[in-house]
Amino acid sequence: MSSENDTWHLNEWHREKEKLEKRVAEQTSDLQKKNRELEIEAALEKVRSRTMAMQGSDELADVGLVLFKQIKQAIGFEPESSWITFINAEENTMEIWVTADDQLVEPRIVSTRDHENFKKEIAAWKSGEEFIQITMPKKDFIVTVKENFGMDVSDKKEQSDFHVLNVRHKYGFLGIGAWQLISDENIKIYQRFAKVFQQTYTRFLDLQKSEKQAYESKVEASLERVRGMAAAMNHSDDLMQIAEAMFKEMEILKINPLRYGLGMIDGEKKEAELWASTVDDGRYLDMFGKISLTWHPMLIQVLDAWDAQHEELIYELKGKELADYYRKIGQINPDIPNLKQLQDPNSDIEQFVSFFPFKTGALYAFTLGKPSNEGRSILKRFASVFEQAHIRYEDLQTAEKQARLIHEERDRLEIALQELRATKDQLVQQEKLASLGQLTAGIAHEIKNPLNFVNNFSEVSLEMVEEARVELSAVSGQLSAKDSSLIAEALEILNDIEANLRKIHEHGSRADSIVKSMLEHSRGGSGKIIPTDLNDLVKEFTNLSFHGMRAGKDPIDVDIDLQLDDSVGEVPLVAEDFSRVILNLCNNGFDALREKANVKRETTGQFEPKLTVRTFRKDNNVTLEIEDNGSGISDEIKDKILQPFFTTKKGTQGTGLGLSITNDIIKAHGGQLDVHSKPGQTIFTIKLTA
Repeated sequence: MSSENDTWHLNEWHREKEKLEKRVAEQTSDLQKKNRELEIEAALEKVRSRTMAMQGSDELADVGLVLFKQIKQAIGFEPESSWITFINAEENTMEIWVTADDQLVEPRIVSTRDHENFKKEIAAWKSGEEFIQITMPKKDFIVTVKENFGMDVSDKKEQSDFHVLNVRHKYGFLGIGAWQLISDENIKIYQRFAKVFQQTYTRFLDLQKSEKQAYESKVEASLERVRGMAAAMNHSDDLMQIAEAMFKEMEILKINPLRYGLGMIDGEKKEAELWASTVDDGRYLDMFGKISLTWHPMLIQVLDAWDAQHEELIYELKGKELADYYRKIGQINPDIPNLKQLQDPNSDIEQFVSFFPFKTGALYAFTLGKPSNEGRSILKRFASVFEQAHIRYEDLQTAEKQARLIHEERDRLEIALQELRATKDQLVQQEKLASLGQLTAGIAHEIKNPLNFVNNFSEVSLEMVEEARVELSAVSGQLSAKDSSLIAEALEILNDIEANLRKIHEHGSRADSIVKSMLEHSRGGSGKIIPTDLNDLVKEFTNLSFHGMRAGKDPIDVDIDLQLDDSVGEVPLVAEDFSRVILNLCNNGFDALREKANVKRETTGQFEPKLTVRTFRKDNNVTLEIEDNGSGISDEIKDKILQPFFTTKKGTQGTGLGLSITNDIIKAHGGQLDVHSKPGQTIFTIKLTA
């Protein structure tokens, strides 16, 4: 049978073919559905992966961009816009993050009062609806977007209505807007993305909470560092350092105002001392001086808020008030950024100034926008901490004032005690000198009596010699040659006797002059300090000491070199006392020179004794130096020579009081005695205030 006539088999083949094609179509559809599901799941997984990769809450916007990109791929068409809505049910407001042209528009907050659709959306979310669809006429869409988001979409060519879909998540809606109806399939896809975003936002909240806790710990650590510095204050001057440290901590916390500072307020004078910090110039704190709090409305309110001790005051500064403030404040702080623009009354700049009063002033901060609750809270806490520091500062000031008064009283008593000791030492010294003067006067008087006999009898003897010469001359012409020769010899003897008597009278007169000086020196003076020509005093008593040495036992020849500065002039002295200083030091020098001369004599060595006395002035100080070229003072006894009754002289040659009394007299004059000695040189240096 011909196959052409085999219709049964042909029909059977067609039936099999149709079954096969149907099966292929079904499998293809299943594969497309599975592939579609895989694509959607892959898009969702990318959002999940980006969510889990979030390290900080500030990455939420990046996750949102990934979310919107994956939604577009999943729904298969380009929406006009997409958005995330966060609903505040208590305040009936929504914060909306809109994306357009793959860019996030700055988030906006809208309320039920702004549009009927917003009211519907909030109501739908509150009632628990899974999604809400709204259709808007094009004109209404254009106006709503312009008024609420500042976006101009009037150039759209579409003639149809605008369709809005909001799919619920725990915190608000995930939304999409298009010029076409959104299919049921895309609604279901959007619902799946909303659940993924819900996970994203939950992670965001966890990160935000963790960051807030970490930041709070950082804030508390900063506050504690300032508290620690306040507790460790040892001096009231440390307050400025604490204020500077506080501003450094604020910068570390990134509160980021334009500038901030402290105003230390004087309520009676109605003025404040400004301690200002300009954030962007690297300086933390400068003291700019005082300003009145009565010339500007803002400052008047600050004074009132401080007087009432309000927790805070926030003042909006703009227009003429802004310009007036910066025209005056710029005079004391010319480094404020954009100062000329701020001084322009036509400027559109607005600043907010936050003040946080404390007991003695206020902490302030300038910001471009209204300060956040978090920033205000931190500044308020720093103001409280600084108030504690200022309380510590006032306590320290009180303690320092008391300590200063105690020190002043102690110093006053110390001066009085020193004056009392000086008076006592002076009385003791006067007593010593009076005793020494009495002894000297007694000796001088005893010497003067026989000395008067010597001088008087030498004068009488000279007269008798002259009378004898006259008598002999008268009878010489009447005698024989032999007798005349005898008379000539007698006259020669009388000449010798006359020469001897004149020498006796000359040295007697010299001795009488020395005794007179000793008597004048021994007379008790008034003890008053009067201006005295120092050079004349030095000359007189250096010579007196020299004559005394020459008239004493074992005299030596000494070269006296007086190097006296004419500019020294008059010096306040008790002349009777200070003359003893010159005598004692010169006598001490002559003793040293005599000792060395005797040694050199025994060893046949050459030695030329020399005593140098010099005076000179420098500013208000006068110096007297007495130098000898004797053997010097050994290091072993150098520290002892000014002690009472210490002497290196043998037997009864010295009492050991000369240098001790000398030192006491110099101290009584407010001066200082220094001794410098080495082999071949000893210098006694007296420093006085002219």
